[in-house]
Amino acid sequence: MNTSTPLSDAERQRLIGVEPPCIGMCSIDPETQICGGCYRHMDEIVSWALMTPAERERAMENIRQRRQAAGRA
Repeated sequence: MNTSTPLSDAERQRLIGVEPPCIGMCSIDPETQICGGCYRHMDEIVSWALMTPAERERAMENIRQRRQAAGRA
């Protein structure tokens, strides 16, 4: 019998590695497919849960570059 309490999303993300950069202000640009809130590409948003920590780190670097290019670094 399993009596353990399920992990919250935040706890699960901490165990996995890099937390998603979502700030809850989703606004996907139809041309670029980039979210104006977190600066992730739609592909990154969709696949985030399946990414390895190394893939997430690469995605975070892409996000940093996008924010900087948008003047929001």
